[in-house]
Order: sequence, then structure tokens, then C-alpha cells
Amino acid sequence: NKMQAQTVSVIGIAKNLLGQTDKLEFVKVTEGKAVYYLAQLKYNNEEVFNFDIKVQQGNRTENIKFSKKFFVD
Repeated sequence: NKMQAQTVSVIGIAKNLLGQTDKLEFVKVTEGKAVYYLAQLKYNNEEVFNFDIKVQQGNRTENIKFSKKFFVD
């Protein structure tokens, strides 16, 4: 039984350590049978963001929270 990609609603915010918040605008990308939801975020070198993302399908909602430090090449 293989799992299939699902269409969902994705919303979220990214907050830096200074408390500045950016709303994430997710775009659905389909590649073959895979579905991705991508958002762009402007950042400075070694800037840390706390992400709070909600994924909704029908009446089910999942919350995802994580932190990430970004680096500029």
C-alpha cells in the first residue's frame, strides 16, 4: 500500500530572534506524483528563525514548529 501525495492547505510564520515576523506564502509545486509546498524567506547570515506552520486537510490540522539558522554563501 503506497502512500500518495495529498493536496493540503499550508500557512505559517517565521519569527526571528528580534521578534520580527514574516508571513510565509506557500506555493504548491507538483513534480510527477510528488507535491511540495515551498515558501521564500529573506534572511541575513547566521540569522535564526522560529517557524510555526499549520497543515490542514479537511477537518484535520497538524502543527509543525522548528528553529533554523540560515547562512549566506
